Amino acid sequence: MAVIGRIRAIEMAETIKATATEFQNKFGRYRALAHHTPIIVTSHGIPDLVVISAQEYERLKARDRVALRPWELSDEEISALDPANIPAHTKAYDHEFDE
Repeated sequence: MAVIGRIRAIEMAETIKATATEFQNKFGRYRALAHHTPIIVTSHGIPDLVVISAQEYERLKARDRVALRPWELSDEEISALDPANIPAHTKAYDHEFDE
């Protein structure tokens, strides 16, 4: 019961920090915790990397956006942009297109 209580408390925490040495020495513990919360591994007191579960990595990866060049857009995608209203205050940046 005490272990379950600790896991629930950890799940509520945003992140856990561990030194690189501590992470290496207690890898199994931090590996288990990373399934519930990100682990920030520090080196000389500076955040060096973050360990997350494979499931969380896949969730984040699925959210990546793909940027296309204008000439890579389909006719359908270009047509979808036609009704877009450009806010008037953006005219202040038109000079950035001048050569």
